[in-house]
Amino acid sequence: MSVVQIPFTSDRFHQKVRISLDDVFYRFELHFNDPDESWYLDLRDDADNLLVGSVRLCLNRDLFKPFKYLDVPQGQLAMFDTQREDVEPDRDNLGTRVLTVYQEE
Repeated sequence: MSVVQIPFTSDRFHQKVRISLDDVFYRFELHFNDPDESWYLDLRDDADNLLVGSVRLCLNRDLFKPFKYLDVPQGQLAMFDTQREDVEPDRDNLGTRVLTVYQEE
């Protein structure tokens, strides 16, 4: 099983990343929501079809788990605080203190 770090950053409040997971390319679109101060993820296939929309990024859970019945990667997508203090991703710490990783099944 390999682990892939998804290269999100807090530098841009709207960002797109194309990455291969389980030998399939996916497009991650991330945006920051000011009113609730949270990051949200849209997952698309390589043809830009929406697979999952508006998933709130938070720590300590598999963000793909509720969607396993869909055509999403079957591994685990998770966020973790590198300082182990359970600090949620915010406008300043995404990609530095709080990382996003995918672990293949």
